[in-house]
Amino acid sequence: MLDRNNVVESVAADVASIDSLSVERSINQINWDTNHQFSFTPVLHAGIENDGILTEMSNPDDTTTAKPFPDDIFGTVCTAGGGKTPDVTAEDMAHSPSERNFSADDNKTNEDGTEVVPPSGSSSSNPPNIYPEWSWDHVRTYVSIRHSHRYSKAQIRALAAQDIVMLEKYNGPKTYGSTEEGTFQAAKRIKAVNPNVKILFYLNAMVHYSGKSYAANKTWKDEWAMFDPKKKSIFKWREKHPCYDHRNLEFREWWIQRALDKVAHDEIDGVFIDGIVKTDKRFLPVKNHGEAYLATANELRERLPAGKILIGNGLRANTSNKNGYLEHLEYLDGSYLENWTRQKNLAPTLKLMSAALKKGRIIMLNGEPRNVNKTEYDQMRNLDDRYDYLGKPEIIGFSLGYFLLVAEPHAHLSYHSGVDAHPRMMAVFDNTRFEAITRKLGKPLGDYVKNGNEYTREFEYLKVWVNLETTQAVLTVKDGQDTLPSMPSASVGQSSKSPSSSDSETSQSNGKGTPRGILDEL
Repeated sequence: MLDRNNVVESVAADVASIDSLSVERSINQINWDTNHQFSFTPVLHAGIENDGILTEMSNPDDTTTAKPFPDDIFGTVCTAGGGKTPDVTAEDMAHSPSERNFSADDNKTNEDGTEVVPPSGSSSSNPPNIYPEWSWDHVRTYVSIRHSHRYSKAQIRALAAQDIVMLEKYNGPKTYGSTEEGTFQAAKRIKAVNPNVKILFYLNAMVHYSGKSYAANKTWKDEWAMFDPKKKSIFKWREKHPCYDHRNLEFREWWIQRALDKVAHDEIDGVFIDGIVKTDKRFLPVKNHGEAYLATANELRERLPAGKILIGNGLRANTSNKNGYLEHLEYLDGSYLENWTRQKNLAPTLKLMSAALKKGRIIMLNGEPRNVNKTEYDQMRNLDDRYDYLGKPEIIGFSLGYFLLVAEPHAHLSYHSGVDAHPRMMAVFDNTRFEAITRKLGKPLGDYVKNGNEYTREFEYLKVWVNLETTQAVLTVKDGQDTLPSMPSASVGQSSKSPSSSDSETSQSNGKGTPRGILDEL
């Protein structure tokens, strides 16, 4: 049996050893006129941490050299697993995830022979038995979502077609009286359609969302908030939300119990911890606060019932943390990744995802539409038109191609325009409506091949070409099928040699795709 601590220390040591290295200059070059990200109304790409508001990227003139992760972290990827996802059986519906028996004898190994090591404190059978069902049939997906009222039947069916649904903050309080109850009711409805979907309850590691939307706030004490001695007041994130102080043991119990109360329901498969990278920011008035948070997180891991999943917004490239926060995988079953689209973050984030997947962890990549015409998109008042538009090859291509470069078992993608499912927001979130995502993929024929800024990878039914400098991508469907997505126009002032146009044809997809055989809602 591999020792978990030794594995993480080894990876961390490898990452820390790159101080003398410098990233290729071409990776640092960025054309902000072309790659600039902007807000839409409704919001185009509403991230989790920023509460649905996409702010412009800070300091575009910053050309600080990015430190890539060493190549030996990537190593040989695992290509195990596959096969068609089985139909839901009567036995599956009769037993909740917490009631199913998982044997330690079911532990898995990667195809390269390395053992899949469970997080510290978890049951030895966690990976991958309680993970979402996974195959190479098509791109595997997840959704982060919220609705202040009640989801429609069509929305529930769309959510039930995903592998993972993370029910965001502010779910259903206006209909059910609290976010906790709204989350539970949504989970029940989703599970009634497809019991195999993994449902996660949202919990923020650092930011306290006050008000009446959370029932738990009835027992919240202001004295638990982080105090700023210089200002002689509660420290607030972005001058708005009180921050947690994980040194307070009474608060720690309150925070942990919130998670335990929700996972006590069979319909809730685990917890999603957001804002992990906020816990150790240097500007916090409490020094070494990250260590206090880790104590809280480890206690939650130890007390989490067997068969439950713990995912976090934990991995992040190019931060003050030299190893990209890989140490959080000691207690997490996987990580969500956002804020990866700045050019200096692209190559390091690939290495982060690969390192996590090699250790049997779940990856949830937040995919963003690119090359969007803001004016044209804002004028679309029909949701079908928005799906069609965001399904265009030049818009979906880069995020999907980037993800596929390192896709392995337990890698999941969410391609969306927002996380608010209220009809007035007209958010695009149903991955199954994009043919580029639902069509046949097949097992990879190897790892990605890097040639300068160009990356290629081949699957049984798909060829992937991605240029990280120009953020171009070509996905060519094999065996005479039509091709999705095609390469967008080159960045202003830049050029790149792409695969021959004779190798691919761009199809005009209707963007709707075919749902994956989900059950009708009961």
